[in-house]
Amino acid sequence: MNLKWLCFHMFLFWGFTGLNSVWAESELEELTPIQAKELVSKSKGTLSLNRVSKVSLEVARILAEYKGELRLNAIQHISPEVALALSKQPKGANLCLNGLIEISPEVAEALAVRKGGMLSLNAS
Repeated sequence: MNLKWLCFHMFLFWGFTGLNSVWAESELEELTPIQAKELVSKSKGTLSLNRVSKVSLEVARILAEYKGELRLNAIQHISPEVALALSKQPKGANLCLNGLIEISPEVAEALAVRKGGMLSLNAS
């Protein structure tokens, strides 16, 4: 049984059993503003962009509108401006930045103002 088949059938099961949490994973390595808008408008639950290794300020502002859990675990370095943009997620929205290698004081300050849900920083 291959992984794509398994994920597809798990998605069908969740869809038909009425579970509210839907998990979407993208294989995109780069994200344009148009792609970000499309993903934010059509995804629900967890949006996993774990191959995207950097985002522009414009894309970060768009992704911050996402109301579910946002996973950006391939990002190793983040600017204070992008961190501040991502910190503007809606209340209850989770943000995972588990790939960060280090966090500057400016990035920590920017992330500290978030009013969203859980913030996951599993920095190495």
